[in-house]
Amino acid sequence: MDEATAALDMEIEKAVIDSIRQVKGSKTILLVTHHMSLANECDMVYKIENMKFVRMK
Repeated sequence: MDEATAALDMEIEKAVIDSIRQVKGSKTILLVTHHMSLANECDMVYKIENMKFVRMK
């Protein structure tokens, strides 16, 4: 998902995050986001630094 919650209001954003939590562990989900609140839902977080992927957690 690329910026899955970018154009959503808070209520719908919460519903999307809840859905991610429900499938977490049974599906692989790749998220692209600038929002750390959404990134914190992930098991692994990478950032792009000097044109390379760097694992944050």
